[in-house]
Amino acid sequence: MNALKYTFLIASIICQITGFVFLFIDVQKGVLLFLTSIVFFLLIIALFIYERQKEKEEEDRNDYRDY
Repeated sequence: MNALKYTFLIASIICQITGFVFLFIDVQKGVLLFLTSIVFFLLIIALFIYERQKEKEEEDRNDYRDY
């Protein structure tokens, strides 16, 4: 799961940098790369939410406060 998060993070950073460069060369490609960067960022957020839900579920299963 960490490799997937790092991959999306690196892809998002690369898309932002190349999008900034392409804004001066070709505006459509630059905007497209920025939108792609936003999609990667949203995927990272979704992975964090999914991971947190799994951790919360595991904490609930291992909760021994009501014994």
